[in-house]
Formats: sequence, C-alpha cells, structure tokens
Amino acid sequence: MNKKKFVFVLFLISIFCTAIFAEVKKSELYYVNVKILRIFTHSKGYYVIYRRAGLKTGEAFIPYEWFSIRDGRAKLEKASGRIDPYMSLFSKNGEFDHVKLYVPSSPKSPEWGNLRNQSEYDDKFNIEALELKY
Repeated sequence: MNKKKFVFVLFLISIFCTAIFAEVKKSELYYVNVKILRIFTHSKGYYVIYRRAGLKTGEAFIPYEWFSIRDGRAKLEKASGRIDPYMSLFSKNGEFDHVKLYVPSSPKSPEWGNLRNQSEYDDKFNIEALELKY
C-alpha cells in the first residue's frame, strides 16, 4: 500500500514540475474586430465603412487581389440569415498580416451599398497593408 502512495506522490510531483517548468509562448498573431456599417463594391475591391471608438467611423479599402489564394491577405466570409457584419484585422509582430470580412450573403442587405462615383476612389486601392483607426 505504501508503495502505491509513493508512486502516486511521485506522479503528482512530476506533473506539477512539468507545469512549473513548461515554457509559455506568447502568440505572435493578434486581432481586432470592428463592426461594419456599410460595404461597397468597387471595380478594384471593397470599400468598407466601420465603427470606431466614440461613435466615429473609419474607412478601409481592400483590393480584390488580396482575396486570391496566392496572395492571402484578405478573406471574405458570406453568411446567410441575420448577422451583424464585422471585420477582423490580424497583425503579426505588430504589422498587418491579413483581414477577414464577415458579411451578409444577400446583396439586398442594408449593409451592402453601391458607389455612385467609383473613379473618386480608384487611387485608394493602391495599398500594400491595411491600417485601421480605432
């Protein structure tokens, strides 16, 4: 009986020692979610108006090339039903990594809009990284 207790105590000690000396790794990947107020299709990408702190709004211009599998800087997730659309910005080591848009699949949803003067926004899609204001 004493031998079983001794083995059990050694087992517990080994578990606690493993937990104490285990290396804690911090994630290099962080993300921030923001609510999408409106999303517009453009010939060069998506123009997104999102909610910032203090009821302010921000703008993001996401080129279509980013959504290709080869590029991988953006992903579009369309959901059916009632959803609250949002955008997730992922950063790695403090720099932009990729962005995900979660939007309604129906173009009749009130969040989707049409730009009247698309040429006004043409230059804003010539970007290499996305920086959101919070």
